[in-house]
Amino acid sequence: MVVHGEMSREQLVAEVEDLRRRISELNKEQDIWSGSGEVPEAPSFAYHNPSPVVRFDSNGTVLTINPAAVELIGPEAMEGSSLVSVLPVISSLNVEQTIANDGQFSFEAEVEGRWFHFVVVGMKEYGTGHIYGYDITGRRRAEDALRASVAEQRRRTRDQETLSNIARIIGSSLAINEVYERFAAEVAQLIPFDRIVINVNADRPGYMVDAYQSSAVEVPNRAPDHAYAIEGTLSQAVMVSHRCIVFQPGSENEADAGYAGLLGAYEMGLRSFLSAPLLYRGEPIGCLNLHSLVQNAYSERHRLLAERIAVYIAGAIANAQLHAQVTRQTDELARSNRELEQFAYVASHDLQEPLRMVSSYVSLLGRRYGDQLDDRADKYIHFAVDGANRMQRLIHDLLAYSRVGTKGVELMPTDTVPLVRETLSNLEVAIGESEAQVVFSDLPSVMGDPSQLRQLFQNIIGNALKFRSESRPRVELGAKQEGDQWTFSIRDNGVGFDQRYAERIFGVFKRLHRDADIPGTGIGLAICQRIIDRHGGRIWAESKLGEGSCFYFTLPAVAEHGES
Repeated sequence: MVVHGEMSREQLVAEVEDLRRRISELNKEQDIWSGSGEVPEAPSFAYHNPSPVVRFDSNGTVLTINPAAVELIGPEAMEGSSLVSVLPVISSLNVEQTIANDGQFSFEAEVEGRWFHFVVVGMKEYGTGHIYGYDITGRRRAEDALRASVAEQRRRTRDQETLSNIARIIGSSLAINEVYERFAAEVAQLIPFDRIVINVNADRPGYMVDAYQSSAVEVPNRAPDHAYAIEGTLSQAVMVSHRCIVFQPGSENEADAGYAGLLGAYEMGLRSFLSAPLLYRGEPIGCLNLHSLVQNAYSERHRLLAERIAVYIAGAIANAQLHAQVTRQTDELARSNRELEQFAYVASHDLQEPLRMVSSYVSLLGRRYGDQLDDRADKYIHFAVDGANRMQRLIHDLLAYSRVGTKGVELMPTDTVPLVRETLSNLEVAIGESEAQVVFSDLPSVMGDPSQLRQLFQNIIGNALKFRSESRPRVELGAKQEGDQWTFSIRDNGVGFDQRYAERIFGVFKRLHRDADIPGTGIGLAICQRIIDRHGGRIWAESKLGEGSCFYFTLPAVAEHGES
């Protein structure tokens, strides 16, 4: 049987049985295995077989060998030669025992760069054995390629799992110093190193500082948190080029000529250097540096992995820096708020008391010596008392403004109808004097601070009564729901203002009307702005000079379960 191509193990076993049967038949038909002891020519099925075939005796001597075997093995494949010399791969074969026991076994071996499946068959009846070789080079190469492909896929899977672990570690905390150690341990699973350094930009241009380093080798002049110039260093080259660089010098001179900054590391035994830029929003903020004591330790695969890893740690460092900046600003804001509270305390006590004394003594002076003073003196006394009173009102309003963000209670479901009624009760005198009409329909419940909302309504409605026109004042309150917020409106028919100044009126001390007969400090609407800011809403106004104004503001609605 002529065998072509590749065969399965079951097919090979069947082939061996068929060979045994055919050899026996041929020997009987041709009587070539008579007891004469002579070695006849090989049967034609073996001689012309495209696969190598060797027949041997119990002494391990080659009896016949077909052309395919000669072509494979070479000139030394001669009849009468030692079987082991012809096929060293069967050196462990006990040919005598194989023939005596009608032995049969198979194995795979490489011969002259080709792989064969060898089948050994012992024929006790004839005192000979046969070796048949089936070329399985294609199959072995396919198997090797498959194994390599599977190994590569497993490696990529492991790499991806490690990269995912790195991303998870980096995202686990804003405390970057807690992240570095775990990060380095995961990087070691992907890229070998004996030293890892993460350096970031220092406050001084052209300088960097090591934010983290872990090393089995001590490199001189590279203490953590010590700023150093990067002129001529690998870090500078990486920062300028925005790409990962692998540098593996073969000598000290090559290291010095390439990047002088690495000379100290080279002298300490480090031989391979890999540096990747830490880019945040396209700008370099530092470098990830990996060093190895092994020459040529880093490949293109390592370079690409380092670029991906650098993206992760760059984002973590930038976030940590931003968090630190926000923390500093928050601390500064807290300190500023404490100073503002201290100022409010001083304003409410230390400043108001002298003003009360000035006002009291000037008033006493007017009452006691009024009949001895002329009209001009009375006028001066009036101005002094009025100035002191206005200063007291101003300090009171400033104190109220400063306390909006610090003295409020937690927002709660609040019915605005009772608040408006209380406001109108507080403004009863002003409403009566102006004969004003205040109209409102059903107003909603909102999430708010009742005390501050009362002040909000009182300031806006009070302004509508103060800045009235010649007509009888009319103030209309309304509200409509828009999503999870209520938009309130307070419309009046007062003097109005130029719409160009609609944003200006909410600033501290901003008054559009200079009429001395209209009292106020210019802080009322600024307080309203702070109240609305605290409630997470917005406030604005629409007006036309001489035609009245309408103030709008939004407040959070009360959800079904009582929370906004």
